[in-house]
Parts: sequence; C-alpha cells; structure tokens
Amino acid sequence: MRKELSKSKLLMSFMMASVLSVFLFSGNARSDQTKWIAIGSLHDWYSSAGSEVEVGRRHLISDQQDGLRWPAQFRYQDSKAAKALWIGTTNYNDPLVNKTFNFKVVHCGPRVLDEEHEFMPAEFKLIGKFNHPLVLVGGIPASRIGYMDYVDEVNPNLPVDRLLIDVVNTSIGVTMTRKIYAFSQKYNNNYFIYDYVFKNTGIIN
Repeated sequence: MRKELSKSKLLMSFMMASVLSVFLFSGNARSDQTKWIAIGSLHDWYSSAGSEVEVGRRHLISDQQDGLRWPAQFRYQDSKAAKALWIGTTNYNDPLVNKTFNFKVVHCGPRVLDEEHEFMPAEFKLIGKFNHPLVLVGGIPASRIGYMDYVDEVNPNLPVDRLLIDVVNTSIGVTMTRKIYAFSQKYNNNYFIYDYVFKNTGIIN
C-alpha cells in the first residue's frame, strides 16, 4: 500500500513539474520559421525574423556554429555563429506607450529575438526556378538536400535559381523587405546577393 502511495505521489510530482516547466518556458518559445538556401556550393539558413540569431535554427547550444557552409558538400564546414540587425530612430512618438523617446532602437540578434514587440514576420517564402532534383537509391531518398532545399513556389521565369523573400514589420513602423538571391551555375554558386528595402509604413504590430 505504501509503495502504491509513493508511486502515486512521485507521478503527481512529475506531472506538476512538467506543467510548471511549460508555463515557465513558454514565454521564451520562439515561433520564427527557418529556410535553407542550398542550391550551390554555399549553403545557409535564414530566419523569418529578419536576421539569424545565435543558435536560432534549432535553438540548441550544440548549434553555436551553424550555417554558412562552404564547401557545403563536406561535413563540418559551418562558419556562422550569429548575425544581428538593429534599426534606430530619433524623436519617436511611440503610440504603444503614448510617449516620445529621444532615441528608440529595435533589434534582432545577435542573441535576442522578440517577435511580439520588435520584429514581427509578415511574409517568408522561398521561390525556385525549378524544384530540387529527387535522388533515390533503391526507392529511398539518398540526399539530405531534399530536406533542406524546400521550395514554396516554382517560377520558371525567375532570373535566378533561388529567391528568398522575407518581409518583417517592426515596432517603430519600419517594414523591412529582405531578398536573397542564389545561383546553381558552377561559376556563380558560391555567393548570395542580398537586397534590403526599409520602408516607413507605420505598421507597428
């Protein structure tokens, strides 16, 4: 009887600890999406938040150096640790708190990501000129690229082989549109082209 009672208490304690941990850590949960550009000899992952924070792909400490792989056909070629994007303004009348600040800065990275109050993703998609090739051995997928190079939309008229579009609103009313272009052609497959547009849209959430 005592054994049954102690087992019951142990199970109850475990369940309470599990529920408590969910409440404690749910506030730090991140909902950003990530996508790879893995079309040439240079591979990298990108976040819908507008910049790639440290351990931001899987949020694991073991991923401290993760991404920007070249030459990507070999293992352990990761050279990216973290990136950051900070946007600042002066004399900002903040309607969220009804106060004017002499200076206000919103940021994403190198370690902080706040998708509720600073950088709010609005659009995130990968367009391909063609879909990735399907490599099968004995009817089984034999290439990890098939799981990395996931295209949301195919457009055969695209001037590049991959185009990642990332639109993010910020809490200072500036909307950022980030476009990243990549090629698979052998003389142009080891670099990306970045295009940033910052527009004062007034969208703050």
